[in-house]
Amino acid sequence: MNQAITVTLTGKKQKDVGDALIHLKTEHQVNQVPFAELTMVTGNFPNTDYPLFSEDDYKIGKELAISIRYEGQKEIDHKIFKGIITQRAFESVEEVPAIKLKVEDPSFRLKNQAGVYFYQKKNGLEIIKKRLNDCKGLSVGKTNSRLNQPKYEQKISLNQTAWEEIGMTLQSCGLVMAWQDGKLSVLDYSDTSSTYKLTIDQDEIVDISLNQKANHLSKEAQVSYWDPKNNKIKEKKEKSIPLASDVDAPKMETNTLDLTEIAEAEHALQSFLLQQKMMAWEGGVTVIGDASVNLMQSLQLLKVPKGYEEKIPITKVTHYIEKGVWYTQIGVGMQSEDFFEEKSTEFDMQLGEVQSLQKDPQGLGRIPIKIAAFGKETFWAFLGQLSAGSSQSYFRIPQKGETVCVAFLHGSLSQGIILTSSYLGNKNPPSPFKLSSDTPMGFLSEGKLQILFEDKKHSIKMHTPDNHQVILGKSEGVKVESKGGIDLNSSKKMSLKASGGNIDLKGRSINLN
Repeated sequence: MNQAITVTLTGKKQKDVGDALIHLKTEHQVNQVPFAELTMVTGNFPNTDYPLFSEDDYKIGKELAISIRYEGQKEIDHKIFKGIITQRAFESVEEVPAIKLKVEDPSFRLKNQAGVYFYQKKNGLEIIKKRLNDCKGLSVGKTNSRLNQPKYEQKISLNQTAWEEIGMTLQSCGLVMAWQDGKLSVLDYSDTSSTYKLTIDQDEIVDISLNQKANHLSKEAQVSYWDPKNNKIKEKKEKSIPLASDVDAPKMETNTLDLTEIAEAEHALQSFLLQQKMMAWEGGVTVIGDASVNLMQSLQLLKVPKGYEEKIPITKVTHYIEKGVWYTQIGVGMQSEDFFEEKSTEFDMQLGEVQSLQKDPQGLGRIPIKIAAFGKETFWAFLGQLSAGSSQSYFRIPQKGETVCVAFLHGSLSQGIILTSSYLGNKNPPSPFKLSSDTPMGFLSEGKLQILFEDKKHSIKMHTPDNHQVILGKSEGVKVESKGGIDLNSSKKMSLKASGGNIDLKGRSINLN
C-alpha cells in the first residue's frame, strides 16, 4: 500500500515530502515528552531538481505538524504529531545529503523551568496550573478530582523543575500525565472505559509480544504519616493487585513522615497501586498504521490465552514508516524509569526573620517568619524550646526582626522548626552583653529585666529597669537594693542571725511591734 507523507508548517502551504522522506518516527508516551524524528534528503546537486525544499522552512523554533495519508482512500490526512523543531542536523545518507529533524511537544519547556515556589492553601491542580502558566504555550486539558485534595497549607518547591514537580504531584495521587499539542491530560489507569479492541487473528496485527511479570510486586503497602495536631504516627494500608498474592509477595512498609494528612497517605497508596499495576506488564502490539490509537485508551486482546484478555492501559503509541509502510506500535506497562523518584536531598538549615506574632491558622503553636531562600511569603515554623514538658518548661518567643536558624522535620521543607537565634551581619547583642571574652552570661528580656552571671566576680545579679537589684557575689555577699520598698513577710518564725558580727538597723524611724 502506497503512502504520501505530508509535512505541514503552521500558517504555510502543505508540503508533500513523501519522495524525500528517509525516516519517520513519532512517539507519545506517558510521563515523557512526545517527540518526532524525521530524516529527508536535501542538497544542491547540479543538473538535478534539488533542493526539494528550503532548509529555512525547518529552522529550530519553527512549529511543525506531521500527517500521514493513504493514497486512493479518499486521501484523508491523519495528523499524528505536532510540535516545535528543537534539533536540526545535516548528514550523509548513502552518499545523499539529508536533513535530520527532532520535533518535540511544547511541554519540553517544563524540563528547563526551575525556581523556588511557595504555595499557600493550594491543591495539586492549582500547583500544576501555576507551573504551566510560567511556560509558554501550555495548558491543562483533562484533569482528575483526586487533585482537589488535600489543600496544602504551605508547600515549598526548591529548585525543582516544573516537569519534575508536575510529575511528582500527579504520581503522588496515583495518576500519570500525557501530552499532545502542549495540552496536559491527567490519566487515571483505573478507568478502562475507553477500549481499543483487537482480535488476535485480525489482518491488521503485525506482531504481538506481551510479558506479564510478578517478581517485583508487594502484596500490601503500609504508609506511616505524622499527625502534627496530636503528635502521633498513624498508618494506612492497601492491598496490591491479585497477581502479588499468587506469588506470595512480601509486604512493603514506608515511613513517609513528611506527609501530615490522611489524604496524602491515601494518595501515596494510590501511587503504590499504580506502580504495581503498570509494572506487571511490558511489551505491546504492532498493527498497520492507525491514527485512532491514543494514550487515553486501554488495550484488550480477544481470542488470547486466559490471563491476557484483561484491559491493559496503553502507555505508549509509536508511529513509524518502514519500507514504505506505516505501522503503529501500541505499548503497555511502565518500567521503573518511567516513574518519578523523590530526590534524596539533605536540606541544610535556613536563616529566617521573625515577623509580627500572629495566631497560627492551624492551631499548631507555630510562629510566622520569612525565609529568604523561600521568597517573600510568610512561612509558619514550630518553635523549639530548651524544655517543653507539661510540668517543667522553658518558654520564650523570639521578637520581631530576630534572626533565627530553622531546621526541617522529616526532611520536609513544609515543616520547619526554629532551633536557635543568632547575631549576624551588623546585628550586635544589647548592653551589657558584648562579643568579647569578659562579657557576662545571662538573660535580658525586651522589658530590660536582667539576670547576669559573672564568673570572674563569682556573682549573680538580678536587675529591673526600676533599679530594683539583687546581688549574690563574692565581695558583696547578698545585697538587695530598691528605690521603692522592701517587704519581708513570713507566716511563721523569721530569724536574723549574724554569728560573726553585728546587726545594724537604720531608718528615719524603727517600729517594733
